[in-house]
Amino acid sequence: MLDEPASAAPAPMRIMTFNIKFDDAGDPRAAWAGRRAAVAGVIRNSGAGVVALQEVLAGQRDDLAADLPDYTVLGVGRDDGARAGEATPLLIRSDLTVLNAGTFWLSATPEAPSRYTDGALPRICTWARVRAHGAPAGPGLHVWNVHLDHLDESLRRRQLAVVHQRAQTAARAPGPAQVLLGDFNAGPGSATLTDTRRAGWEEARRASRTRPAGPAGTFHDWIPDAALADADARIDHVFVRGGVTVHAHETLQPTSAVIPSDHFPVVVVVDVTVPA
Repeated sequence: MLDEPASAAPAPMRIMTFNIKFDDAGDPRAAWAGRRAAVAGVIRNSGAGVVALQEVLAGQRDDLAADLPDYTVLGVGRDDGARAGEATPLLIRSDLTVLNAGTFWLSATPEAPSRYTDGALPRICTWARVRAHGAPAGPGLHVWNVHLDHLDESLRRRQLAVVHQRAQTAARAPGPAQVLLGDFNAGPGSATLTDTRRAGWEEARRASRTRPAGPAGTFHDWIPDAALADADARIDHVFVRGGVTVHAHETLQPTSAVIPSDHFPVVVVVDVTVPA
C-alpha cells in the first residue's frame, strides 16, 4: 500500500485507473463470473477514493455497484449514452462530494453518441469534479477518464485533443486542478503522450515525490510476468496539472489466485492546492 504524506493539510487523495477487461464469455480468462470478486477486491483494497475504470459493460457496472456500496458509479455506455456498449465509469467513494459530472464522445460531435469516421469504435471520456467532505470551499479536483483507440496513433491524438480542449476551458473555470488518466493504448515514447505533455500535463510517474513502485508495464495480456520489466507495455497513465502534487505512484500487481484483468491497475496519491 502506498504511503501517504505525513501532513494532514491538504488531505491526500488516492486515485486509481484500472482497465478491468470486458466480460468475454468466449474466453475463460476474461469471463466476468470468474473475475468479479477479484476485481472488486482490487478496488476495495486499493483505498482509492476515485477509481477510473475502462472496458466496463452494463452488467459489470451493476455488479460493481452492488459489490462496492461505498462508491457511486458514474458513467454511460458509449454506444447509446445509456447502457449499450463499453463504459469508462468513475467510482467515487462516499467521503467525496461530486460537484458535477458527465460523459462526452471523443469525436467531432462530442455531445452525442458518435465516433470519428475512421474510428472502428466510439470512444468516450467520463469526467467528474469532486471535493473531499470538509475540504476548503473551492473548485475541487476535475478528473477525466479516457480509453483511446487501440489501432491508430493519429486517431488517438485527435481523440485526446477533444479532452485537452475541454480541460483547458475547465482550467479557467471552475479551476485548474485536474487529473487525466485511463488506458491511452500508447506507450511512453508515443506521439499521443508527447501531445499530452505539450498541452500542459505532467506525468504523475515522473512528478512523484517518491520513487514509482511496481511493474514497469501495465498491459500483460493475462501473463502478469510479461509486463514486469517492459516499459513499452505501460499504456495506462495518469497525468496531472494545476496545483496537483503527486506524492506516490504505484503500478499494482494483484496477488489473488484469479488474475483480475489483462491490465495492472495504477494508483497515485495526490493532494490539491486550493487557490487563494
